[in-house]
Amino acid sequence: MQTFQPSTIFYTPDALNERGQKALLSHPAARHEVIQQHNRLPALESNHFQIKSEVLVLGRLKTLVCRESGRSSDFISPSLANGCMGACAYCYVDRNKAVNPITLFTNTEEILAAVDKHVQKQVWPKIPNQTHPLYYTYDIGCNSDISVDAALSDNVQVAVDFYRKHPKAFATFATKFVNPEMLTYDPQGKVRIRFSLLPHKVSKLVDVRTDSVEKRISAINDFYQAG
Repeated sequence: MQTFQPSTIFYTPDALNERGQKALLSHPAARHEVIQQHNRLPALESNHFQIKSEVLVLGRLKTLVCRESGRSSDFISPSLANGCMGACAYCYVDRNKAVNPITLFTNTEEILAAVDKHVQKQVWPKIPNQTHPLYYTYDIGCNSDISVDAALSDNVQVAVDFYRKHPKAFATFATKFVNPEMLTYDPQGKVRIRFSLLPHKVSKLVDVRTDSVEKRISAINDFYQAG
């Protein structure tokens, strides 16, 4: 996986908890600039691809809503992050923003508390369905790539710890990157990672700046064996 080294970090004051400060100090050579809203950036002169490579935003997610999914998960969790280092041609997240650098939400514990509150309201035991026969399944990566986020902050590892211990909730996410560090997270079967795969010729054209399909396939067994 490519290393993400931002040259500019925008941050909102309410994002600078311990996690936010650590992320800020992890890139001392970057220019730091305070903003008032994480989704309203100042005008950026670089092109879309440069912004994805050079800009990081730190914010606090305030809309802590779990939404119904009904496909690969029962629900969609509030996002741990928004945006991605990749630039896939068909990305629905990018279509919703003029520019879309990675925005890390530093209030991970609040996000996970919202998931806990939501799942506790569901009927238990769960009626088995295609997502899982026992647990309510939450997609934690609809607006970002969790493998990339995990390289920038401890928020993903904290989330994996939460789902591993939770008696009712189960996490899932899709990725186009391979982050070997995540093999140490020990989810004990409570997280489902979905490596996004396309035919090689198609992927080379549309999966811009992601790990190759071959690399993703070769990682599957390692992640399966790691739980």
